[in-house]
Amino acid sequence: MSIKVLQMNIDNKNGGGAFILIKQLEKYIKSNDITFDYLTMDEYIHDGLEESKVYSAHLRKNKVFGHILLPFFVYKILKHNRYSIIHINSDSSWKAWLYAYPAKKVGVKTVIVHSHSIGSDGTAKWLKNTLHRLFINKLDKVTDYRLACSEEAAKWMFPANKINSTNILFNGIEIENFKYNKIERKKIRHKLGIDDKFVLGQVGLVSSTKNQLFSISVLSEYLKKNNNAVLLIVGECDDIWKSKLISKAKRLGVKDNVIIYGSSTEIANMLSAMDVFLFPSIFEGAGIALVEAQANGLPCLISNSVPRITTVSSWITRLDLSDGPIIWASTIDPLVKFTKTLREKRIIDEKYGIKVSAEQLIQFYYESGQKSGGD
Repeated sequence: MSIKVLQMNIDNKNGGGAFILIKQLEKYIKSNDITFDYLTMDEYIHDGLEESKVYSAHLRKNKVFGHILLPFFVYKILKHNRYSIIHINSDSSWKAWLYAYPAKKVGVKTVIVHSHSIGSDGTAKWLKNTLHRLFINKLDKVTDYRLACSEEAAKWMFPANKINSTNILFNGIEIENFKYNKIERKKIRHKLGIDDKFVLGQVGLVSSTKNQLFSISVLSEYLKKNNNAVLLIVGECDDIWKSKLISKAKRLGVKDNVIIYGSSTEIANMLSAMDVFLFPSIFEGAGIALVEAQANGLPCLISNSVPRITTVSSWITRLDLSDGPIIWASTIDPLVKFTKTLREKRIIDEKYGIKVSAEQLIQFYYESGQKSGGD
């Protein structure tokens, strides 16, 4: 039985954890008579070599009108293209409903909603949270199967009576690709001019949720005991957020100790260059960057707001954000006491790898695809 899956609400223009996860899964799923196409409200940039079909709505310029027009675009695409399954990746119920409702109207038999978050990010959070609460039950009426990256993400997206029937799909990674590399560590540190520095690092989209501003405060406190430290921030960062980070660093007198690197295709090497991984997120659906950091052997200092499912090693320490930067900074040195001798030997279990996640998703597609009868 061949299964055609239309992945919705993700694209390669903006990337993000959900897109990276689905593309990694696709590599292991291709040989199982399962194919992925992609549909996005924004734009999916096709390189001409990709086998997948892509549908770009180009509706993000005006988000208000864009969201109103999106269901009509989805309906039109599904009316003229047959799919066994649509797989909606989302962080909120109302966004997912904009894809699921027209899919059901056009007659798609299997609609999967995949929750990747446990809260609303960006601006107008009160409005987003209100819409999310209003649409949870509406979304449930047009949903056949439920996926979530953690139990917390399931509780965020679905009604309480559907939590037990939600499948948890761990955000697996290519474990081998993230192992600590001494050679690449030296290269990156030399490139950045931090050969002899103690490097605190953070990876992820620069945003209020990821809380990089808090990391700058932690650096400021840590510099009082180790003036050779720097903070390396890796991840997509727009001009507004870059200005906020620089302003905070200037105000605390640590601007010269903060490196805002931006996006990188060398995440594994960036992790190898770090000495401690900071992850003070206000909330996370799961936190794939944290799993990658643990696979790299990095001692990790994270907030208690991060779901427990991503604690996949013993070299991780949790603190409350309410403990404040002083407590966070005082915890750093004990974390690295034995790192130099142990880091290369630190290995996370293969069950946290992308292959295991792919096997789970393949089985899930086969079981849910039986409802639609395949192609």
